[in-house]
Amino acid sequence: MPAQIVQLQMTRTPSIAQLRKKVAYTNGRRQVLAVAELADHLSQQHPDEARSLARDNVERARVLLAKKGADSPKLLLYRQALANALMSNAGCLHAASEYDAAARQFVEAATLLESASDWKMLLVVLDKLALLYRQLGKLTEVLTTIDRALFIARDQDMPQYLARLYAGRASVYIRQGNEQGARDAIEQALQADNRSAGAEELLQTKAALGEVYFNLQEWKPGISWYRKALPYALQLKDHRAAAVLYWQLALIYLYTEEHDKRYEALLEGQKQAEKGRLKKSEADILVELGTHSQYFGNFAAALDYFRRSERIFEEIGDEVGWVMSHSFLGHTFLEFGDRRNGERALRRSLRTILGLTPEHKLVITLGTLLDKITLNTEGWREVLDFLLRARELHEAQTWAGFIIDCNQALGRVYAKLGLSEQAEEHLLVALENSRLGKTNNRISSSLFLLGNLYAGLGRHREAIKLLHEALALAEERNYEKSQFKILALLQELHEAAGQPEQALLFLRRLYELEQKRHTRRNQEIVGRSVLQHEFKRIRNEREEALRAVEHWKEHSAALRREQREDALRIERFNNAARTWRDSLRAMLAGAGGPDAADLRSLIVAIEATLESADETQLMTTLDDDDAHFLHVLRERFPDLSQTELKVCTFIRSGLGSKEICQVLNVAPRTVETYRYRIRKKVLLDAEKDLNAFLADL
Repeated sequence: MPAQIVQLQMTRTPSIAQLRKKVAYTNGRRQVLAVAELADHLSQQHPDEARSLARDNVERARVLLAKKGADSPKLLLYRQALANALMSNAGCLHAASEYDAAARQFVEAATLLESASDWKMLLVVLDKLALLYRQLGKLTEVLTTIDRALFIARDQDMPQYLARLYAGRASVYIRQGNEQGARDAIEQALQADNRSAGAEELLQTKAALGEVYFNLQEWKPGISWYRKALPYALQLKDHRAAAVLYWQLALIYLYTEEHDKRYEALLEGQKQAEKGRLKKSEADILVELGTHSQYFGNFAAALDYFRRSERIFEEIGDEVGWVMSHSFLGHTFLEFGDRRNGERALRRSLRTILGLTPEHKLVITLGTLLDKITLNTEGWREVLDFLLRARELHEAQTWAGFIIDCNQALGRVYAKLGLSEQAEEHLLVALENSRLGKTNNRISSSLFLLGNLYAGLGRHREAIKLLHEALALAEERNYEKSQFKILALLQELHEAAGQPEQALLFLRRLYELEQKRHTRRNQEIVGRSVLQHEFKRIRNEREEALRAVEHWKEHSAALRREQREDALRIERFNNAARTWRDSLRAMLAGAGGPDAADLRSLIVAIEATLESADETQLMTTLDDDDAHFLHVLRERFPDLSQTELKVCTFIRSGLGSKEICQVLNVAPRTVETYRYRIRKKVLLDAEKDLNAFLADL
């Protein structure tokens, strides 16, 4: 995984609008820094505007620096500002695939930062420059840049960067085929790993070590280091890093044939890609999900995954990705029995790839096409021309591993064309380079291809010798797919050589391997079926629980409505009783004798009834949800009377003035008076709505 040394920012990321405002209200050196930051933020969504800003910003920074004399106390600050502008411009150029121009900008920025003694930012620039050189295939320059960064990290006592830099050096050695140098660099990285500090640095270090072991095809330590890096990516919410880590884990699980773990890793990677809106990563993962579905015979799902990835690649303009996705779509059609659509898709992929500039990814993609598509002699000639151009590119860039891949592919094509001498020549070169680089997977594949060629030429003894060596390597590294092909070919060769016992031995081994693989696949299918059954059971239980919750909500709402209606009826009765009591008291003042006694007893009964009514309980009973509302209302506005609190509750509950009149047994004008007093006590402006104000509390 490409790692970058970046400073972890714990503050909130500013918005583009805030950065534009910052640019407008600053000048001089501060404006240069603000524009650089704005261009970085615009580079993803508005690349054209970002490039224009970054380019103009570099010129502005140069002019400002030229105005400062050699003895100016702020000279170093202006050099740092120009370096920031150059880095921003380099980032925009990199995004536009103008790699050479971006590299020149980074080199100039590094020179300025070194003169300003800004070592931390210098390491950032050198790391980005090394990454850029890797993309350009300039491995010598990558090593030079990493060594320069290592010297600075040691000289300035910055040990937290050493482990990641040593891991980067190991990756370069692997690309050059120098396995011993890579292992020495790994040892140095492991020794420095304990001195790393900070989540960002730990993420980069452990991911870089995982990449090294992945390239060495040592799967267990690779898985371990990627797993160690994942928590830091999730902690930092670095969706890009998390998606790449899950992607790498899925690739390892593919090689170790742990398909359930691979599927889980791909799903997690897709989630991270979606969260980070990483279209390219999402499309790559969809391709892998498609291959997984195809492997287990789920062709409908495979077609869906490949078509979705194809649309995304087309949307982002990634022709290499589109070719890969479309070729896999063709493979799926062929597996599904649709030969017409399958060959049409593969031929279209081949025509597209032959029109692209040779890159190592195209060579690998082309290799997948060679196994499936049936071409005429003219078609193979086109492939041959392409491979020769690709090999020239790789030799110019000293990409040792990809030169081996090209020679292997050339050997296969020459064999298809019946040119056995040329095929043998290229395969022998591939085998020799593989042995020099000590890359076991390429040694094994070169031995198999050469053995297969000799078998076709009738040179059985030489073929058997090479295939036995290839089988030993495949068994040592547990390359199960290679073992199948090698055992099948050895069985045929021994049978053709009149050695039935040896042929039977290899046939038995082939059967045992197939049985083992079949058993494992059945276990995976059964395990997945169990998981699917468990998932369905949990989903059904969840749906039942949701239905129960909805029923409970409806029942609770009905109960609350009944409770509200009962509370309102009680309130109406209490208000009517108070009115009757007042009327009886007026009648008692003019009455005498037995009538007065009857009136007094009736008044006492009414008052007893009113005293038994707990107004606080009544307010709570009106609606349980209003308890918090009443508490907030009393806390914020203590001047509100009990009646005004009731009116507030009625308004918030959705009652109109007419309904409040009926409940309180008062005239409409009285309710309006209550509303006026409430507005005054809560300091509500005349243009604001009381109902909305109370609803928001």
